[in-house]
Order: sequence, then structure tokens, then C-alpha cells
Amino acid sequence: MKIQKESSIMNSYQPKELPVVPSYNNFELQSVGTFEKELSLLGSQWNFIDHVSSYKNVGDYKVHEFLDESIIIVKTKNGFRSFINFCSHRGSVLCTSAQGNKKSFVCPYHNWTFDLEGNLKHAPAFPTATDSPEKHKLKSIQINEIEGLLFVGLENDHMVRFDDVKDALAPLFAWQGLKESKIAHKRSYRIKANWKMAVDNFFECYHCYANHPEMCELFIHPNITATDVAHKNMKFLDVWQTWTKATQLLGHPTGGIEGIDPEVDQFNVIYRTPLNVDAKSYGKNGAALAPLMGKYKTFDNGETFGYSGALLQFSMPNDHAYMAKLNPISVNETEIELFWFVDKSAEEGIDYNIDELTCFWDTTVQQDIVAIERAAKGSKSKYYKPGNYTKLEKDSARFALWYRRKMAQISDIRII
Repeated sequence: MKIQKESSIMNSYQPKELPVVPSYNNFELQSVGTFEKELSLLGSQWNFIDHVSSYKNVGDYKVHEFLDESIIIVKTKNGFRSFINFCSHRGSVLCTSAQGNKKSFVCPYHNWTFDLEGNLKHAPAFPTATDSPEKHKLKSIQINEIEGLLFVGLENDHMVRFDDVKDALAPLFAWQGLKESKIAHKRSYRIKANWKMAVDNFFECYHCYANHPEMCELFIHPNITATDVAHKNMKFLDVWQTWTKATQLLGHPTGGIEGIDPEVDQFNVIYRTPLNVDAKSYGKNGAALAPLMGKYKTFDNGETFGYSGALLQFSMPNDHAYMAKLNPISVNETEIELFWFVDKSAEEGIDYNIDELTCFWDTTVQQDIVAIERAAKGSKSKYYKPGNYTKLEKDSARFALWYRRKMAQISDIRII
């Protein structure tokens, strides 16, 4: 199964000359006003928030702190709804617990009661309030599902087309079996840096030889993503060509969407690539870590890699899926939440071990945090002038082009 022509993927791996693109200046990294506009931009994107397996029964809800908003996700008899976590009466926080099950939402301030669809059902001493249901409904935001993953959009009147995101991600997400998966583990870290510096880091591997020795020893891609040395590039391409032919003979997908398009409203990068000749997954020496997922019937020594918009990165070998979600907290602080998914029938302690499952990416992310925070500290100097991206940082450069184009379209802070 080919997702994209071989020649397109082969060409996309080659380091190419880009227009001169400078990295971020102090105003882009330190301005509070810029950060507020960025929240509006990011809110117009479809952002991963959770997995359907977190909500077993009607009335199950969770509260997510994301993009400077408190967001309620609740399972209803009709699917999923999402609301901003405040009462429409006087603005009190509605849900004070991080998760639970409710038949209705009752405001702890004045006992206003709302059903799971956000409709006001009862307002003590204010019987006419229910006569104006639209005026008093909870503030809803958009929520949609792609193969079991829940995506939210905070800018109701300015959202990008959901179908464009779904069309890009759904085919390989379905192959991975994400709808029939569960979250095996998650953890989060705080990065003392502007969110764009974290994005910059995750969109390139130019830093990998200096910062990720385990990655460079185990996997083949740094031979082309982290260097332009000809013999290393050819080593990767030889492995890639052999892997592509063998993988297609198995009936597994190859190819995909490689490289950020700075001209679209929301970019989605998703493609299949080899791990290494003898690497099944991210375990020690490339060992498998869990039972096969989705439509994979045997290990093909590859993974599905990519990102959806600025805030979600994923790496999915045949036996599990790893996802990293960024959440800008302030100008100088970013949360990163890490998720590991396995097939829903896999049993912890029998089919997989949490420490082994999480070791590679947890180690890699901690190495990344050190590198990102070093860059953040140095770039705060009044003498700092941004340098230009290299040809090995092409997606970081393309993202900067996308970011600046989109920010120029936002004339002021939008109120939803």
C-alpha cells in the first residue's frame, strides 16, 4: 500500500537550499502581546486533547488546562461535548475536580444546573433564566474525533477546515489502530522556554548527534536528518529503498506527507520510514515493546512519524504509539505532555513494561529540554541576534514562514 510515490519521499529527504529564513527575534520570543496573539492563532488549529478510551460511560468528564483555558470534555449519549469551564451566570469555575462522572453540571457558586449538552435546566430564584436558553448555555467549543483521538478547536468562528486535517491523518492513524488503543502511560514536564523554541527543536534533527547519542546509535534516520555527509546520506537511502520494497511486499503502507507546507492553514506531516535494518521498535537494541497494533500482522522495522500543526508530534512503530503535545503556558514556559498508546487488549506487566515502553522517548525529551533551555537562556541576552536556519533545519524554517504569515493575518486579539 503506497501512500505517496517513492520518488517524492526520496526527494523530500534530501537536504535542500531554502530562502534565507532567520530564527525568532526577541520580540517574537518575549512579547506578551505577541504571546496573546499566538494563543488566538493556535486556538484556530485542531489540537489533540485526549483519547476516547479515557471516557468509558455517559457522564464521564475530564478537565484539561490548555492554551490558557480550562476545558471540560464530557461523554454524552450523542458523542462528546466540550465547554469552557465557567458558569454562564457569574463566571465561577464549574468543575472543581479534574475528572469524574456527572449527570449534570451544577455550579458551586449559586447552584445553576446545566445538562451534559450545556443547556441551563435550573436557576434558583431566577425562573425566567430558562426562558432564554441560548443566552445562558455553557460556552461550547468544537470537538471532533480522528480514529479515537479527540481534537478541539477554541476559535469557533475562525477554525481551519477539520476535514483537511482528518483526510491527512486518518489513513495511517487507522492502520495504527489508534481507535482500538488505550493510553498505557502519560507524563508531563515544564520547559523554561518559549513554545516556539520547543517547536524549533522538535522539527529538526540537526541537533541529534550532539544531544541524542542513543538515537544516533540505534536508528538510521540521523544519517540524513542530522548530517549532509554524502556517504551517510547514501547509507540511509540504501536502507530506505530496501525497506520500502520489503514493506510494500508485506502490504504495509509506505510514503506519506513529508515536509511542512507553509502556505496551508494547518500543516500535517505524516509518513512511514524505516527505523533501522534490525530494529522492530524503540526497545533496547531495537527490540519490540508491546503486541502489534492495528492492521500490522508482522513487524516491518518501520514507523509512522510526523506532526499535526505546531503542538503535536508522533512516532508510531508497529507495536505502540508515542505522542508529545505542547501547551504554551506563558512567554517563557511551555508544558510538554507525553502519551504512550498500546492495543487496548494488551496487559501491563504481561504484554508490556511501562519503564521499557517509555524509556527511549522519555530520555530523549529530557535531553531536548536541556538543549531547549540552554537556547532560551542565551537568546534572552540584549546582544542576541537571530541566526538563519540551515538546510538541515528545513521544517523549522518552513514553520517560521508559516508562523509569520499566519500571525500577520491576526490584526488583534479575537474574543470567542
